[in-house]
Amino acid sequence: MIGNVDASLVGGGVVIQNSHNMSTITPTIEAELEILQCESFSYFLHETNPANGLVIDKTAPDWPASIAAIGFALGKLCTGVMK
Repeated sequence: MIGNVDASLVGGGVVIQNSHNMSTITPTIEAELEILQCESFSYFLHETNPANGLVIDKTAPDWPASIAAIGFALGKLCTGVMK
């Protein structure tokens, strides 16, 4: 118990219960990294054009593809397959 907050470890996160009897789950660093890796891998799967392999830089409508995004996608796809 720290002040009016009681923290305990549960699974992949930390459950924090405050003085208002409300609990929230705060993910651990490892869990946050896993979420970030999954979301970035999903971005490239979703934003890669299957017809030509080009990847857009961001999700804005009619946004052009770039060599940088394609290079980053190639690296991410390789590491994503290993995961």
